[in-house]
Amino acid sequence: MRTLVVPLFGESPALISDLVLQINPSRIILCHTSTKNESTHLNAEILCYSLRSKYGEMEDISVIPLGCSEFPLALGEAFSSLVINDSKNNPNNEYHTLITHNAPVGYFFGLTMLSILNPIPVSCYMSYNNLDVSRTHPKDFTGDLEQWNVIRQMPLFDQFDRARTWLTGSQGAKKVFSYIIGWYNEDRDRYKERSWFGTSIILDYANRVRNEEIKINTMSQQIGKIRDMEDKLIEQNMENSREYRITPLGRSVGWIMGLTDQYPILK
Repeated sequence: MRTLVVPLFGESPALISDLVLQINPSRIILCHTSTKNESTHLNAEILCYSLRSKYGEMEDISVIPLGCSEFPLALGEAFSSLVINDSKNNPNNEYHTLITHNAPVGYFFGLTMLSILNPIPVSCYMSYNNLDVSRTHPKDFTGDLEQWNVIRQMPLFDQFDRARTWLTGSQGAKKVFSYIIGWYNEDRDRYKERSWFGTSIILDYANRVRNEEIKINTMSQQIGKIRDMEDKLIEQNMENSREYRITPLGRSVGWIMGLTDQYPILK
């Protein structure tokens, strides 16, 4: 069962519908740092009522006041406790959290604690405004007036650890994954444009840049193994099953494992 957890801050209420379409949760939990007696909670109750009217088929939609400060440690503890306590009554539950880019850092701190210390499946989705000309680097700025608010899954520590362990134990897949990272680094606009690649493209890169000859069946098998990983380093194109693209987790794992030359080596 999937539960969508939404810390109410900034534009997060306006993004709930988009993430519901993506993950199809069974429940929604809204939370905020105020107490039950404050206006924030009254507004949250109104929002909760609207969501119940819109998603009548969901098992439960509730709002929980954390009643804490926005100090990172205090908020991190309160938020992680909310998830831990809920999981005790809902075993085998997955928690998908929606956090805005400007939300208090304590929410992300709480997710970090959960991903390190507890065997509770948690994931983080972060929204950001890609039309913010003052905070977006030109390499990442798209100027897209239609899809200006983007929601993307952000990697957590447990996902890093599992992916790194898996790749370390599969040297063939690790080598092919390094080719994928290298192909994106060859033209970094491919990251910004979220370009798709196929087996033949990576095979050409390995031959042309790395001067390594690999059989197409071997390349296809290793890409298939990476595609089927529990923690997705690449995602498959639903409209063309022969195409894939890097995920935020894949991009991060690439530089953590030293498979990218994006950042200089400090000596």
